[in-house]
Amino acid sequence: MKILSKSSLLIAALAVTLAACAPANKPTLSITKPANNTVVKGPKVLVEVQSNNFKLVPAGPDIVTGEGHLHFFVDTPASSVPVGALIPSDQPNTYVHAGKDPLASRELELSKGTHTITVVMGNAAHFRVAQPEPVSVTIIVE
Repeated sequence: MKILSKSSLLIAALAVTLAACAPANKPTLSITKPANNTVVKGPKVLVEVQSNNFKLVPAGPDIVTGEGHLHFFVDTPASSVPVGALIPSDQPNTYVHAGKDPLASRELELSKGTHTITVVMGNAAHFRVAQPEPVSVTIIVE
């Protein structure tokens, strides 16, 4: 039988405590289509997203924690809109709102070349939320 040192026991206890404190149902996003670094036929490109532990709802006045809708940032980083800020609605080719059906996808019209699509979550009133964290995919449109 191996006897653990006090420091080993402390590290093990800390690891168990941290694991217990981690949110079990952390909200996440993933882009399911198209795959990263693939060539796709354009100009219309369907981008599909899966949301876990965060309810997709249409845009509207009722802001509920854990609910919201997707925004597709075209060739624009998520950092262009800080958490808590309103996602612009006056630049429809840059910030594509998915506040109505289909809530988990959008068909984007993209020119030929390389594009990065970043999916950002906003609440029902289009204000960026911190969780789930944004996800991106880079594609080549032919």
